[in-house]
Amino acid sequence: MAITKQRKEEVLAHYSDWVKRSQAIILVEYTGANMKSLDAIRAKIREAGGEFHVVKNTLARRAFEANGMEFPRELLVKSSAISFAFTDPASTAKALTDATKANEFVKVKGGFMAGKALTAAQVKALSDMPPLPVMRATLLGVLQAPAGKLRPHDCGTRPRFGGCRQGVHGEERFPRRRIVCVPVYMYTSTQVYR
Repeated sequence: MAITKQRKEEVLAHYSDWVKRSQAIILVEYTGANMKSLDAIRAKIREAGGEFHVVKNTLARRAFEANGMEFPRELLVKSSAISFAFTDPASTAKALTDATKANEFVKVKGGFMAGKALTAAQVKALSDMPPLPVMRATLLGVLQAPAGKLRPHDCGTRPRFGGCRQGVHGEERFPRRRIVCVPVYMYTSTQVYR
């Protein structure tokens, strides 16, 4: 069905707005998929904080070019749908790959993130990453863990640290201060290494 020029401009404005607001864009081919399966994908991606829309290839190409994005031509062929990740690219990519696993008609073509085009394998790697809240919690745990596990040692009580209190000829360099040496440890889930 042909659409009017005015309608094309409205659709192009919607595409441009979605592209500007997106942190990542994932292109999907949906040849042979029915509306019910596309609605299921759309619902999963909305739960992850994104949008999923069936697009016209020429209008999508114009919207990408208007926003300075260069997609390979082979990504915008056949039946195309786009997933826009507005909040967390990893969780949107995971929701998309989980939704497309059960549907052999829907295939990820590639994507665009941080100014670079992504292949289907890179989108799969993005979906394997933990979501943003999990990564933040992991980073916070790593930053807080060593501070609670460091043990101060008095340099004079341990023979291997004895040299840090004494000067060149055996006299004390800092007679009025207590020198504390803090060894650095590497932590794993079960063992502590020095």
